[in-house]
Amino acid sequence: MRKKMLGIVLACTMAVSALAGCSTYTDGDPVTDQTQAADSGQTGTQASGDDTAEAGGKELTIGVSTDVTSLDTSVINDNNSGEVLYHTSSGLLREVGGKVVEEMAESYEISDDNLTYTFHLRDSNWEDGEPITADQFVYAFQRLFDPNTGSTEYEKFLSIVNAQEIVDGEITDLDQLGVKAEDDHTLVITLKQMSPTFITSLAASDNLYPLRKDFVEQCGTAYGTSDENYLSSGPFKLEAWNQGTDVIYVKNDQYFDADKIKMDKITRVVIEDANTRASMFDNGEIDANMNAPASLKDNYDENTLINSPAGTTTTLQINMDGMTEETGKVLSNVNFIKALSYAIDREGLNTALANGTYDIGTRLIDPATPGSTDETSYWEEYPDISGAPATADPEKANEYLNQALEELGMTKEELPRMTYLCMETGQLKLYAEAIVDSWKSVLGLDCFDIVQYPVPTTIQNMLQGQYDIYWQQNGDDMNDPYMYMSYWVKDGSINVTGWNDDTYTDLINQTELTMDRGERLALFAEAEQYILDNGPQIPLFFFTNLITVNPEFTGINYGSNSEYLYADTVS
Repeated sequence: MRKKMLGIVLACTMAVSALAGCSTYTDGDPVTDQTQAADSGQTGTQASGDDTAEAGGKELTIGVSTDVTSLDTSVINDNNSGEVLYHTSSGLLREVGGKVVEEMAESYEISDDNLTYTFHLRDSNWEDGEPITADQFVYAFQRLFDPNTGSTEYEKFLSIVNAQEIVDGEITDLDQLGVKAEDDHTLVITLKQMSPTFITSLAASDNLYPLRKDFVEQCGTAYGTSDENYLSSGPFKLEAWNQGTDVIYVKNDQYFDADKIKMDKITRVVIEDANTRASMFDNGEIDANMNAPASLKDNYDENTLINSPAGTTTTLQINMDGMTEETGKVLSNVNFIKALSYAIDREGLNTALANGTYDIGTRLIDPATPGSTDETSYWEEYPDISGAPATADPEKANEYLNQALEELGMTKEELPRMTYLCMETGQLKLYAEAIVDSWKSVLGLDCFDIVQYPVPTTIQNMLQGQYDIYWQQNGDDMNDPYMYMSYWVKDGSINVTGWNDDTYTDLINQTELTMDRGERLALFAEAEQYILDNGPQIPLFFFTNLITVNPEFTGINYGSNSEYLYADTVS
């Protein structure tokens, strides 16, 4: 689904770095999610269908580890907030079970030159009965690109006419953006260059739901900070957001497709402790545990446990500028970065801390990425790309370190202290301690300080460059490498790494100049190897999703976020 990456300067920003798309952050408990088709008949909850029927409606209670941080659609960039918006808002298109379907747009046409997209909106209403119009989508696009908004999630849409110029402040008249309402039901978007990912980006975006300008301006800076300051346009309407405790939404009878929504009430309960969450699931207090501890995976049968690729790339992000001039000098040395990478035992970490549930990351583009044909995968077509070993290689690691120290004119003892930043969530401190210990045992380096903050503070610090090394989780919500790889282009909105490389940026930009997937993947392969050799990302894992559900409930998808639009009971 909608995988994000990070956030920027929000008063209450996101939840767990995945910064992604999506993006992208995923949940910080390093066993995340899983996707199933909405009609697969899988997944569920501990509450019995009979009990909810007796109560007068169908209810679903989902246990998660992290709360929503904002419901301001223009600025959110975390999966948790995106998950709630997905269920309470409706965009032009929607991604359901990995497929793009029409939502507020009943139909659309693309011009022969792939530059003009015309969307025909269906009759639909906000939760208060007011009609949803094309002008409200225009306002959503304009607010996303407006520099005064502080959004980071516009990069996928910079192909729109004048979008980049507005972001850069060269054009201040937002009406110059290539998004126009011809009438209440017709929206026309004009691109300055073709974008092979435009439609999938629209479907995956949590930032381009319609916005009522009158309501947003009435709320002011409070927009999206509480249930009173949020207006629903989607299948469910927000009943309550008890921050730190739960989010409750109920069926929206104004939704155009309300007959297909079977759940009358859904409660998203925040239970930070993984073991408590697991016990609550086992005791029937919650219906699905969206972040089941890997250590307990053998406790459940195949009807209850779901585990599949999450499309989330986990890395150590290096700030090549450093928090200080001294750390920047060291961390901008490519051989020093490679020394850190080659000292990490990824397979050992996966076994010890994730019960072997992850895929090992020796590269950056997810192994689930499709190839140029339906019969192949990207990895099958480009098997030789590599930037890290699966297990530690002490000899190679020390070789890189010695080269780095020689280039720096320093000894190990002269290296400055460096800050490893991660969130106060899940097992991230355990991973940090294990990784820092490997640098000490393999390389003889004892100059790293682990610093943890609550999620919003951590994200803000990262976005302000207040880190040297950062545990990063990013995702691709489009089955296309562009989402992840575009984060690291020169002057990228969330590229807070000090790495602004023209060669890499040009390769990524070229992927948007052709509709031929084979040509695009060849460019991505070149770019992937280039950033592994020269850039600020040390690959670690590709996450899988581990959740426990009760098969009495059907229609729950779990990808980068959970989808339960079409949840229902078996009986």
